[in-house]
Amino acid sequence: MPSACLCVVYSKQTHEQKFFAGHRAEVSAISVSPDGRLVASGERSARPMVRVWDAVTCQELAVLGPFHRQGISCIAWAADGKSVATVGKDIEHSVAVWTTPSGGWNDARKAAYSPGDPQAVYFCSFLDQRFWGPGQVQPQLLAENAPKHPGYLFATGGIDHVKFWSLEGRTLTAERGLWGGQGKVQPILCGAACGPRLITGGASGHMYVWRGRRCDRMVRAHEAAVTAVWACATAIVSASKDGFVKLFNEKLEHLRAYGIHEASVPPVLPNIKSVCGGLDKAGKHVVKLLVTTESSECYELAKDSGSWTLLAEGHFSKAQDGANGEVWALAAHPTKPDIFATAGDDCTVRVWSISQGRLLRKAK
Repeated sequence: MPSACLCVVYSKQTHEQKFFAGHRAEVSAISVSPDGRLVASGERSARPMVRVWDAVTCQELAVLGPFHRQGISCIAWAADGKSVATVGKDIEHSVAVWTTPSGGWNDARKAAYSPGDPQAVYFCSFLDQRFWGPGQVQPQLLAENAPKHPGYLFATGGIDHVKFWSLEGRTLTAERGLWGGQGKVQPILCGAACGPRLITGGASGHMYVWRGRRCDRMVRAHEAAVTAVWACATAIVSASKDGFVKLFNEKLEHLRAYGIHEASVPPVLPNIKSVCGGLDKAGKHVVKLLVTTESSECYELAKDSGSWTLLAEGHFSKAQDGANGEVWALAAHPTKPDIFATAGDDCTVRVWSISQGRLLRKAK
């Protein structure tokens, strides 16, 4: 998880942290490879870099850039860990694909790039299986003289758009998603691939299911905006601005709802920013979820019991763009060397224990 210029790797078993300190500016985007071995993180600066590093050793493996401007808004990994897609914060929200032929990232190169969209881009997701062109017909099934579509490699989405991207040689081509009669054009806040489908979450509280670039189905998931979505072969998980997490099966049949207000230590702000599933040893079924909030709390949610365990918390930014989240005051206790206090832009005062490595009290 990002913290200013640092990326933090936390161990629940030992309650210890390790740090990647390669960035020279605030970390604005972070993504972990599907196997959990590698991390790509991007920063907010005039000429931002994306850095690829080892999640175990926190050693830097590659620097991607400079290419983007103003900052990095989204990062996504391909399933094989050999490609990364990045989206910038420039006026065109430029999109780039980076690859490593060897898989070690010491030979990383920019494979292709393109303008993204004039409107803000909120998510980027590689597709588990190639999405085919109109009619969802695979190229090998077309007539010999018919033009062959290369298939969609990844998708992006944001304010009033979803785009599906194909890569041929060094050329990136985008095609806008077709809504048809399903729902209405709106801000799309998140997305995740689920087999031959893309699941996106909208500001209206609906999830939209895409096959190819056509919207195939609409599901009313939440009363508030869908702010995060995660998927695997057997489950789809969504989360919302009002603090609810919902579990669906692969057919999008609702199984269970969890409210973050039920946590023994509830968050300052309920808006959920991300959700990620943890699978059983067989790698098939969800057993736990990792949930983070707008106010910087990080929880582990047990799927069966519904219990919320607070793993980490800290100061946060009230601004939508994440700015102005600094800590402005720090003081040690005059007689107890184990205790210190902090205060910041979030208008909270927090008291911490050094020996326990945790927050003791907070006041607003």
